Amino acid sequence: MFHVRDLRGRHVAIQGIGKVGWLLAAMLHEEGARLTVADVNRDATARAATELGAEVVDAAKIHATSCDILAPCALGAVINDTTLPELSCGAICGSANNQLERPDHDRGLAEAGILYAPDFVVNAGGIINIADELAGGYSQARAMATTDGIKGRLAAVLRRAAESGEPPAQVAERMAAERMADVGRLRLLRVHPGRIA
Repeated sequence: MFHVRDLRGRHVAIQGIGKVGWLLAAMLHEEGARLTVADVNRDATARAATELGAEVVDAAKIHATSCDILAPCALGAVINDTTLPELSCGAICGSANNQLERPDHDRGLAEAGILYAPDFVVNAGGIINIADELAGGYSQARAMATTDGIKGRLAAVLRRAAESGEPPAQVAERMAAERMADVGRLRLLRVHPGRIA
């Protein structure tokens, strides 16, 4: 199911269609995906229905929508003891921060056969964009090129999770810690050339 790039006909349920969720919905619509959306802002959902042909459901129940991908793009802690048994999706991938109420919900998703793309991996584009702005001489093309690297990082996380049997969020956290340790060693070597950390 997830070994193809074509989104035509895929059903994506988007929870929250604010700035980021709306852009996601518009891009998915262009790719031919079928959309279901929910938001507390009724004007936003009406616009999505009119302009994108999206089905609108209650914000409190979108997590239970039978779909290919659930995209949480609003509040955190949407995967919790109450919602986990009600999920009816093949994967979860969205821009909301802290989607898991507790770390062990990642294992619950894995046991339910739901592929989880860790939020702090897939939504890193916002930080990448800000970093490019702060560096001076902002370049959207450069920021987008850097953001494109998220695909490779996510693929590495999911591959290692499949190989180890660990949930993706645990793998991603370990990979982030390894990366931070590598950065720390590089900084130490710059300050103390020749020293092995």
